[in-house]
Amino acid sequence: MAEDEFKASDRLFYAIAALKGWDEASEEARSYGGNYAWRYGQLMSSVLVAADEDREPIAVGGALDESGTGNLAVVFDRFVVVVDVVGLSAQKGDVKVTVHGHDEIDILQVRTNHNYFDGVKQSPRHSGIEFEIEVAGKRFVFPSTRFGRSPLVQGEAAWSAFRLIRDGWLAHDDRASGSAAGPA
Repeated sequence: MAEDEFKASDRLFYAIAALKGWDEASEEARSYGGNYAWRYGQLMSSVLVAADEDREPIAVGGALDESGTGNLAVVFDRFVVVVDVVGLSAQKGDVKVTVHGHDEIDILQVRTNHNYFDGVKQSPRHSGIEFEIEVAGKRFVFPSTRFGRSPLVQGEAAWSAFRLIRDGWLAHDDRASGSAAGPA
């Protein structure tokens, strides 16, 4: 099946599977099946229900360690789905999935690999962008890869999600202050 034939839920599955630690968890679920596949499948279904299965994800960030503990955040157009996982395995796993509006993001941090002195002829300023958010007391890193296994973990996805959140904050501030600047 070609990338453009995937449903939004398929794109999300493969994006999560491209993240550190989540790649191993996804592979184990598909290879071994059984209880592990059941628990991983429950996690995926919970994320899809929280987001709406047909809603397009914009970017995915997070990591899972060797003990099956970690987190995941998926940026959508108006909200972020946050997943906290403790001890995901075939025998157990505590999974919490919550939904947060962009206005609930406490910190938006950004860094790029671009060097100001190189100008923008060879690469855009957002080249190699990586951004981080803090929501519900947890930090999530949205990595930037050029050749990741999913477009949702590549630089352009990180750039799109960063702008969406930043510009949403600015628009909210403009409306609250009565400023005519920015989108209404």
